[in-house]
Amino acid sequence: MQLRLHQLAAVLLVLLAVNVSAAVLCVDLNSTNPTPPYTNWIAAATNIQDAVDAANPGDQVLVTNGVYQQADGR
Repeated sequence: MQLRLHQLAAVLLVLLAVNVSAAVLCVDLNSTNPTPPYTNWIAAATNIQDAVDAANPGDQVLVTNGVYQQADGR
């Protein structure tokens, strides 16, 4: 039983070491320098879809105040 607990602890430590932090992507309608991967307000995407497209599973997309409209053809 004690060996199993040690094995479980070792597996948990490996999983924690492999866990990568999720990114935060920013969207600001008035951004003057939208630059992927949009990880700060200076380089924020100007539309929500661009940030969503650049995001990976588990990432968070922050959207500042504004009126965002769907672009034609999307």
